[in-house]
Order: sequence, then structure tokens, then C-alpha cells
Amino acid sequence: MRLRIEEITLVGTSRTIRFEPGMNAIVGSMSGGKTATVSCLRALLGADVSVVPELRGRTLAGTVLVGDRRFRIVRPLVTTANAMVEIAEVEGRRELWRLPASQLQAGYDTTFRDCWRDVLKLPRLRVPRAPNDDRSPLVPVTISDYLMYCVLRQKEIDSSVFGTPDNYSKNIKRKYVFEILYGLYDPEAAGLRDRLREVTTELAALTADANTLERILLSTAFASRAQLEVERQETERELTHARQADVNFTATSTSPNRPPSRSANGSPRRKQSSPGLLARPRLKLSPSPISVNCMDSSSPRAVASPAPS
Repeated sequence: MRLRIEEITLVGTSRTIRFEPGMNAIVGSMSGGKTATVSCLRALLGADVSVVPELRGRTLAGTVLVGDRRFRIVRPLVTTANAMVEIAEVEGRRELWRLPASQLQAGYDTTFRDCWRDVLKLPRLRVPRAPNDDRSPLVPVTISDYLMYCVLRQKEIDSSVFGTPDNYSKNIKRKYVFEILYGLYDPEAAGLRDRLREVTTELAALTADANTLERILLSTAFASRAQLEVERQETERELTHARQADVNFTATSTSPNRPPSRSANGSPRRKQSSPGLLARPRLKLSPSPISVNCMDSSSPRAVASPAPS
């Protein structure tokens, strides 16, 4: 994405710098404001605010052309991560944003730094903090990392752009930014690297769990794998014998040609009924009719009759 800064202004003052299309050179004597100008340019594009003490607390405004879209950005020159930055599209869709600088706040779904990176169509990357350890915590590649090539130290252009054998291997962000800016970045390969990192991390966690479990089992009956295998085989044999015995018993008990069971003296046993049923007496009740008059006449006598002594 092609980007061009058209002008920057220090709000509340007459200090304005306009840039022409093409290459612009900032020249001046020592302490003439060259470093301050570059710091303001970086802050305007979303980098961390790092300006000279004379500019701290001021407000910076600038116009930036990204492709065919023109934006007006107003940002306070403070180091507060949640300081509000205003972005307005001058032409086209005329969108307007008011976002925290770099730290996400409640009620906002993005920050100025992330929003501006999306406008520039730069990929969102998270790379391991340690170049030689894929399991180290992931850190984002910010707009500040992309802007590292915008400031070249005097007599150190080669090491600032391409890096030396020392800092190229130590700063893994420099490697990714270099690939993106020079068209060497492959999203598919990056996805495979991220997947490899996830698998490596998961494998390391499983290995640690297995080692912990092995140390726990050393003091138990499950310490010897060979002993466990022998006990498993013995249990399987016993289970096989028990199943076979159950099959044989079932076949014998359900066979139609099974001989009748005999008593101790050899005679066939006969089925006996339950002794409780045979000994139970059978009563036959024959009710005798009693008239109501008889009951009425007999009731007083029954009540009045004295109890036998």
C-alpha cells in the first residue's frame, strides 16, 4: 500500500511542514528540529510517542494519503496508552474514528495503532519473543516495528536496513518486517509455522504430563509394565475359563436328555408339594340363618347375663 504524508502541523502554533510528492530531504543545523520532525512523523503513523521535552503535551495534526484515500489525524503527543486519537477521512466515504492510542478500552473494539495498520493493509502478526524458542510468549508486530526502516542512523544504513549477523538473529521482528516490506512474506508458510508452533507446544505439554505420571507410578503397584502385562494375561485366562464353565453349565441344564436326579438310596426323587399347603386345614362354613327378632330378643339377655365366676 502506497503511503504519503502531505503535511504535519503543531496545533496552536504556526509550525507546519508540507511535503511534496517524491523524495523530500530535511536539512538543518544541529538542534534545528530534524529529529523532532521525524519523531512527529512516527507518532502520526501510530508509533509510540517519543518526542523532545519541548513537544510533550502538545497536539499534532497531519494529512496522510493512503492509496486514493486521504485522512486527517489529530493525536496528542503524550505517552498515555489510552489517549484518544481522532481520524477523519477527508474524501470518499468520510468515515470518522475516535480511538485509544494503543491500549484497548471498554466500549472500543480496536485501537488507533491496530486500525491504522489495517488501513495500511499490513498483516497482523504475533511472533515468539525469543527467536530460538518457539514456546516463548507471543508478541505482536506493531506499526513501530514497520517504521524502524524509516529512521536510518548516520553511517549505519546497512545495519539499520539489512541488519548484521548479530541483531538480525536476535530481533525476530526485523526478519518478519523485512519479508513483508520486500515481498518475501508468504501467509501460507506463516500459517504452517504457527501450526507447527502449536503442535510443538502441545507435544511438550504432553511429554511433561507423561513424565509426571511416570514419577507418580514409580511408588505404586503399576510401576512395572512387565508385571502388569503378566497379571493382565492371567486375568484373561481366568475369564476365559469362567466363560467356558458357564457355557457348559448352561448346555447341561437345558438338555432334554438330561437323566433325572436320584436320592441318596438311588431311587428317583418325586416332587413333593409344599408341606404348608398340605397341612393347611380346609374349613367349610355353613351359616345358619338368624332372624332380626331373635337377635333383638337375645341381645338384652346376652348383655344382662352375668359373667361366669
